[in-house]
Amino acid sequence: MDYYQGVVREFLQLDRSIFIHEELVIDLDFDENRPQGKNQKGRHWICDLAALSQREKTLYLGEVTYSKSLQSIISRFDSWSQHWPDIVKSLIRDSGIDRSWKICPWAFIPKKNEELFREKIGKLPKIGSGKKQMPNPKVTFLEEVVPWKSKDWKGRPTLYSLN
Repeated sequence: MDYYQGVVREFLQLDRSIFIHEELVIDLDFDENRPQGKNQKGRHWICDLAALSQREKTLYLGEVTYSKSLQSIISRFDSWSQHWPDIVKSLIRDSGIDRSWKICPWAFIPKKNEELFREKIGKLPKIGSGKKQMPNPKVTFLEEVVPWKSKDWKGRPTLYSLN
């Protein structure tokens, strides 16, 4: 876990309707179907932060990066988009997600990388609004999740104001 993953976790926990699972394993194969008990490359991932929003009836698969190139997050989303229907099935099977709930990727990136992110995501062929396509990722900028930008602390209003 990197530093910003913890900051993002604390930001998400300010919303009392969101429950967090750090380092959620997404595994497309049942253990008994796995060849020789090993994980096959490209068939499992560790999601930085899964955020279950009761209010939105959505499971967000959060990935956090402050990389300038965005290579790892784009690669992750590309890989997920290639297997999206199976990822959804595995989350229903392994995590007990209700079939009626939405599942959506959520990118936490630096603001200065917004244009690059949108450009690279736009080039991925299997992302969109189709039933079997991975939805476009929700995007939140890391600059917006830092504690000093928050009006709440642990879901309670601040007790003082500088104004």
